[in-house]
Amino acid sequence: MNFNNDSNEKENASWYVEEPKSGKDQDPVREEGSAREDDTGGKPDGFPENAANVKQIFIHIGPNTMLISASMILGIIAIVGAAFSAIYLPFICGGISIIMAILSRDAEGHLDKKAMIGILLSSLAIVVDMAIVTTSVYSVFHDPEQYAAFNEMFKNVYGEDFETFTSNSIQVWQ
Repeated sequence: MNFNNDSNEKENASWYVEEPKSGKDQDPVREEGSAREDDTGGKPDGFPENAANVKQIFIHIGPNTMLISASMILGIIAIVGAAFSAIYLPFICGGISIIMAILSRDAEGHLDKKAMIGILLSSLAIVVDMAIVTTSVYSVFHDPEQYAAFNEMFKNVYGEDFETFTSNSIQVWQ
C-alpha cells in the first residue's frame, strides 16, 4: 500500500510503516545541528544519531480487537471446562465471553468472526454444563443409592438429614 497520499487508507489501516524522512522533510522544530532550548545535546536521551534513517512503525490496534481476542479465549476456556465437567468455569467464562463479544461490535453493529466463534463456544459450553448439572441432580434424587450417599453427606454437614431439613424449611415459609 502506498501511504504517501492523504487518503483515508492510513487512518483505517491496521498497521503501516512510514518511510524515513529525508533532508528538508525532517522535523521543522529541530533542524540538524541545532539544539532545543530545553536540552543541551539537541536530541533527547536515547535518540539515534542517524534519525533520518529510522523507520517509524505505527501499529493501530482497534478498541475492539482486545475484546474479540478475550471473547474467543474465554470461549475456549469455557468449552474445555465443560468438557472436564467443571461446574462454575463454563458459566463464568462463557457469560463474560458473550458479553465481551457483544461489546466488540463495530460501528455498524457487525461481529467479527472470532467474536462469533467465542459466542458459539461459550453458548455450547453453557448448554453442556447445564445438561451435566441437570443429569447430576436428576440422578441424585432418582437413584436410591446416590440419594442415600447425598443424604449422609448432608447430615454430616448440616446435622440433620435432607428430608427433615426440607420439611422444616417448608413449615417456616407457611
